[in-house]
Order: sequence, then C-alpha cells, then structure tokens
Amino acid sequence: MVPGGDFATGLFVREIHLWVANGASVMELNATNGQLIRVVSVTADDFDLTECVVADDQYVFATSAVGLIVQLNAKNGRLVSLIQ
Repeated sequence: MVPGGDFATGLFVREIHLWVANGASVMELNATNGQLIRVVSVTADDFDLTECVVADDQYVFATSAVGLIVQLNAKNGRLVSLIQ
C-alpha cells in the first residue's frame, strides 16, 4: 500500500520532485531519496480517483476519472482551483 491511498495511477517527475496520483490524493516525494514530502488529500466532490498528474514550478494539476481537474500550489499543496 502506498501512503495516502491504495494505489498509484500516475507519476510525474520534475527536478527533485516526484508527484504521484494516488486514489483520492496526490503525493509529493523527494525523487532522489524517496522521502515523503507531503500527501495532499483531494476532497472535491466526484474526485475519488486521480488518474494523471503533471507539474511545473508553480502548480500541480491532477485529473480524475470523471474529468475534473484540480490545480494545486506546488510550493504548499493548497488548492488553487477546481476545473469542471
């Protein structure tokens, strides 16, 4: 079992950050040593299965099985917007 969810469904690496779409959460890991940095729980309605995750220096975007997109602040993990 992966911390913060049942299974990983998508991965994205940028520099030393590894972002993992993981059930109802998005995890950030240190890509060089595997250390867990944070788990961001996605609590939006109908967002129970993250499928894909991409990131840049400012934002992390995660998609769900029903087509919702969550935009997170890459520095602190806070929700920026929910795109339906």
